[in-house]
Amino acid sequence: MKGQLLAVDIGTSAARALLFDRKANLISQVRKPYPMLFPQPDWNEQDPDTITNAVIEALRESVMALPADGHLEGVVFCSQFYSILALNKDGIPLSNSLTWGDTRSADLAASLRKRFASNTLMARTGCPLQPLYPMSKIRWLKENLTLPDTVKFVSIKDYVLLRLTGQLLADWSTASASGLLDITRHEWDDEALSICQITPDHLPELASPRHIITQWLPDISKYIGLPSHTPLIIGAGDAPLANIGVGAITPDTLAVNVGTSAAARVLISNPQIDATGRLWTYVADVDKWIMGGIIGGGGAVYDWLLSKLLFSGQQQDYEEADRLSESVAPGADGLFFIPYFSGEQSPGWNPNAKGLIYGMTLQHEARHSIRAALEGITFALFRVARTIEEVRHTPAKKIYVTGGLTTSRVWLQIITHIFGASVVIPQSSESSARGAAILGWLALGQAKDYAEFHASEAEPVLSPDSELHAYYQQKYEAFCALNKRLQTFLTNEETGQ
Repeated sequence: MKGQLLAVDIGTSAARALLFDRKANLISQVRKPYPMLFPQPDWNEQDPDTITNAVIEALRESVMALPADGHLEGVVFCSQFYSILALNKDGIPLSNSLTWGDTRSADLAASLRKRFASNTLMARTGCPLQPLYPMSKIRWLKENLTLPDTVKFVSIKDYVLLRLTGQLLADWSTASASGLLDITRHEWDDEALSICQITPDHLPELASPRHIITQWLPDISKYIGLPSHTPLIIGAGDAPLANIGVGAITPDTLAVNVGTSAAARVLISNPQIDATGRLWTYVADVDKWIMGGIIGGGGAVYDWLLSKLLFSGQQQDYEEADRLSESVAPGADGLFFIPYFSGEQSPGWNPNAKGLIYGMTLQHEARHSIRAALEGITFALFRVARTIEEVRHTPAKKIYVTGGLTTSRVWLQIITHIFGASVVIPQSSESSARGAAILGWLALGQAKDYAEFHASEAEPVLSPDSELHAYYQQKYEAFCALNKRLQTFLTNEETGQ
């Protein structure tokens, strides 16, 4: 068997070690779960040492199970975006890791946005000043914890790599999702750091996603069962790696994922910014960036609907939900579903946004709500895609879809007709980890470009119907108008207007 590469994916629910061959085909994987902690309302934390130990155990188990005729050529990392924790000068955690779902700094972010938000800042960092980003969370930690002057603020991946190698490094990609990086110069941004009241000394050194560490800590490598000189490619964030992994690597292809949340992204070859702050732009790789947006309501909202409305007190049956929604005509008989049940991120960035099921009559049944939910989530994603097209002036001709909803025949039909583009289900469901493996092989000099790994692409599974696309465009405009009226009404109620 030819050489293999281990890709370590540090997710929000588990650490996984996935073994890939030279063509980035998945051979095996090991998963080690860990919990999310909710010590107070709006706090979403994780124990950094629990995560690190999960990574180590996943690596150890994977190495022990390596094929006898195989040769492990390296380990590459990908990780969740937006995490932040504080360390002392000895690398000991002073806080848990605050995740993307932690909104304790929402009020602080709003205050900072009023005082400091500017187009010039976002033009350099690619990030709007929103509570999603570590920028406001760092300020919160500084204002609410007693921290030493020598404190370091790092992502969870930075911390894991420190524990494995003794080196504190941040890759450009993960750092770019902090709101603190100049994404063109690949340097910490002075103005952003000033807003956080920190200096570069409070942050890790920066390195390319293809940077290779060639020395592990001896005790760690011995426990895992790896030679201490095994190449470790520091890798990148999970979102851009997902585009690379599925093959959405051209300006007219879009990657759409529906997991707990949902996102739409395009890989680009220049650091283009949406000056109005509706979208973000992050570093993906050397001379590659990614533009896109996340909506607040995705798979979590769909699961909520099924658990509360259709399968209350029972195990959720997604096939039955699909069968029921398939019996409803496009448009859900006039029912609309606004999916912002936990606030809106892109493109409106309204943390106080709310969801709505609108147009209900005595003739509607549960199946109509299920259909309306699938359409509403897709309309919200289409808002992001429309914004990308407006900024990029390049419509998407092909959509690569990943996530739990790819098992829904109805949703696949809905997305192709709403987007007006062909839909492709990638051959591998491990999009981010596969993207990390591709990046790793490129870093090791075993390949020249992404396209080498996408020579035999899956054919589009669905193509749009022009009449249905036109119909859904009318419904989309109504969806946007309804959402605007709803959020305006809620704002007026809160302010007493």
